[in-house]
Amino acid sequence: MLTCRELTELVTDYLEGRMPLVQRLKFHMHLGMCRHCRAYLRQMRLTIRTLGALPPEPMPENIRQELLLRFRQMRPKSHAAAVPPSLPVRVFLWTQRTAGGPRGWAAVALLLIAVFAALAAKGLEPGPLGNGLHCLVAELIGAGTAVALLVALARAAHSQAEHSLFAVFATAGAAAGFAVLELTCELSHTAAHALLFHFGGVLLAALAAVAASRLTTSQQSA
Repeated sequence: MLTCRELTELVTDYLEGRMPLVQRLKFHMHLGMCRHCRAYLRQMRLTIRTLGALPPEPMPENIRQELLLRFRQMRPKSHAAAVPPSLPVRVFLWTQRTAGGPRGWAAVALLLIAVFAALAAKGLEPGPLGNGLHCLVAELIGAGTAVALLVALARAAHSQAEHSLFAVFATAGAAAGFAVLELTCELSHTAAHALLFHFGGVLLAALAAVAASRLTTSQQSA
């Protein structure tokens, strides 16, 4: 005969009609003798009816990814404790929670504002535009390095990073390149060069990361 614990683990199969006949008979025998399990079954049915009456709402992407990851890490049909996630997985989950969705876009906006404020605070002067290709390349390298780190974390977690995370990592990496250029570029004090190549490079890195993340997502769903 089934124990109370075994019955609670089989409730889903019972309610979905996926339980073999012999097991269903054992299930009913236990219900006939255990009022606590009968109450539990009633609560489960009431919960299902209540949830079914609620209007459907999309689940936030960061929560969906974290739930999927946790389900994948569970040992199937085992009561053993789940294996604790590795450090890269914990870092990725923390990143999803702190910079996923609207918070990520807000962080990107704040980074861009900080870069622009840093240029304005030092007092830009008129001057030549110059060749800023190396400045753009330096910032894009910083952005690419940061995005590569994000992709490695997502792969370690067997998950898909959100668009906002790509933008956050790329903007942060490009901002690091911007900080280096402010110390090394001879034209960093001229308005045209700094705005077009230094600030423009950070903005370009953010836009390119978003475009790349959306392209990757569309290819995976195709």
